[in-house]
Amino acid sequence: MSIHETRPPRRSPPPAAGDPCLRIGVLPLPNFTMIAFAGLIDTLRLAADEGDRSRPKACSWTIIVPQLRPVRAGRRKKLDVAKRREIAESVITGRKSGAEMARLYNVSQPTVSRIVAAHRTPPA
Repeated sequence: MSIHETRPPRRSPPPAAGDPCLRIGVLPLPNFTMIAFAGLIDTLRLAADEGDRSRPKACSWTIIVPQLRPVRAGRRKKLDVAKRREIAESVITGRKSGAEMARLYNVSQPTVSRIVAAHRTPPA
């Protein structure tokens, strides 16, 4: 085949009886947002279901990863030990509230609660 010849576009065969009519490929890029990814997959799962029986009848999806390697989701930097101690001690002594420490260190309030609980619990 020469450069000047064109091929007709490849078309997928029609779905067989019982196959989902919608197929989706999801390609997560490095530092993707896990909440958005989970929301998409959960929406597809619910939309594909029939009669709340957890069977994907209307659509199917495939998660595509290049070279079969894990793709890292985006997340905040971990707090070092000194910052964790500062958060716990500030909240425990009442110098600052959990909400204030969450804003100061750009973490969620549940994260502050976990840090404080871990600080109060002696290691086993």
